[in-house]
Amino acid sequence: MIAIIFQPRFNWLLLWAIIFFIIYYYNRRNLTWERKRNIGAITLLIFTILLIPFNVWGIYNLIGIENDGQYYLWRDSFSLGPNETYTSETLSNLYSISGESLGISTDGGNCTFYICDENLPEVRYFFQNISENEVDYLGNPYEYDWIFLSVPYHYSGFIRTANWTMNFFNPSQSESIDVILGISPVPTDTPSIRSTFAYTIYQEPTIALVCLWIAAGFVTLLPPGNNQRTTISEKEDNLEAQDSETHDEL
Repeated sequence: MIAIIFQPRFNWLLLWAIIFFIIYYYNRRNLTWERKRNIGAITLLIFTILLIPFNVWGIYNLIGIENDGQYYLWRDSFSLGPNETYTSETLSNLYSISGESLGISTDGGNCTFYICDENLPEVRYFFQNISENEVDYLGNPYEYDWIFLSVPYHYSGFIRTANWTMNFFNPSQSESIDVILGISPVPTDTPSIRSTFAYTIYQEPTIALVCLWIAAGFVTLLPPGNNQRTTISEKEDNLEAQDSETHDEL
């Protein structure tokens, strides 16, 4: 389910409300309330048509990003036999807009690291050799090899969400190795600027469209009040009718 955060940086509701208030309540003596309502309906239709493509684009990207994959891995460890490959669970496609630093340490030999789109197994990125690191007597590494973990896209094809995994391969023909990895700890309630900006861009069309209809409905349903006043032409017709009645009586 798409988790839309209703915190727009731009106040769409206020903008649309001002536009519709101008249409309905600006003192135009030659426009009746019904005529203003027609103009408001046309304005609503035009802006809706303009926003719908952006709305579809935003929702499409949000669905691709929010694939329920792993994002904050924190720490993991495993062993690899000779020529063995370890494949992680599916990574979150949020890595396409907000990467994290991944620390990798190996004991017993080197390993090869890459990420792979399981929908397109031949697509591999960040093909990198990780050198053996020194560890203490408890097996804890003195240092890590650091890689900025990100994925290049969140769709393998049209409406086909990418399925990214981390892969660690032991190239040794005879030796097993131990691998320790961890994501640099970043609090989940403070997303990166890039992540926040991307979410805002993808969410804004939906927020703008919803605010458009709320503002249009609210202003349209307001009682017309003094807007149903008689126009100048109607006043002139009334005056002419009164004059003719006066002459008939004389």
